[in-house]
Amino acid sequence: FKAIFESMSDSLKNGNRIEIRGFGSFALRYRKSRTGRNPKSGKAIELDSRSLIYFRPSKLIKNRINKLTS
Repeated sequence: FKAIFESMSDSLKNGNRIEIRGFGSFALRYRKSRTGRNPKSGKAIELDSRSLIYFRPSKLIKNRINKLTS
């Protein structure tokens, strides 16, 4: 499993999208830097820009899950 996750990580770092048929796809989304707030103190803090991994499930898995829950 370690080799698979390393390969997926390297692919995402290089800006590639990963698709697993019947399961879904993984891609990177970028967030700009922004001003946030500390919920405890209310003090404004600057949040750095960063990359997030976004997962989009396939229609097949969505349908299977919806059939199980209904």
